[in-house]
Amino acid sequence: MINGVKDKDGNIKSLTPKQVADLLGHTTSEITELYYVKRDMKMLNGITDGFEL
Repeated sequence: MINGVKDKDGNIKSLTPKQVADLLGHTTSEITELYYVKRDMKMLNGITDGFEL
């Protein structure tokens, strides 16, 4: 839900971690992010290519 789901029109629909926490009954989004949010690391590949680090 946080990473998004593509609808039939190709638009990506997503919720914030706080919205998902509320749906799951968590008092804060910290627990939700710690245990349920999996970041798609593929999206980060190459993000710093061309930077002088």
